[in-house]
Amino acid sequence: MAIQIKKALSPAAPSALIKQNKYAKHLMSPAPTHKAEQVVGTMTTQKTASGVVVSEGAEQELVHPGMIVQPSNACKVKVGGSRTINTGNYESVKINVEIEMVTVKEAIEETYEFCTEWVSEKLAKAVKGV
Repeated sequence: MAIQIKKALSPAAPSALIKQNKYAKHLMSPAPTHKAEQVVGTMTTQKTASGVVVSEGAEQELVHPGMIVQPSNACKVKVGGSRTINTGNYESVKINVEIEMVTVKEAIEETYEFCTEWVSEKLAKAVKGV
């Protein structure tokens, strides 16, 4: 199983963040009660022939460097989608795409929309490549 990591977004340099937001200095060294998690999207593929797995693959993409939130205000949004494509002659390819993102309670709907669009785009792109 090969894992390939693509970097979609690069985190801003700490000095650039501090210039943009005078409170960012406090966010750069969070207290133990705060947590930051990167957002990584995953796509796995599995090819089968006559019910036997012939090959598997996985790709991960850094979607966002993460954000620092208080655990009391943190939520996780996880969205996934999969598609099994019959390639004929008792063979098929299964594609699974998912993303899990930490957000704040006030932004759950926006985060869900972003995750849904991201999964849909990645799944459609992977299906075209089969």
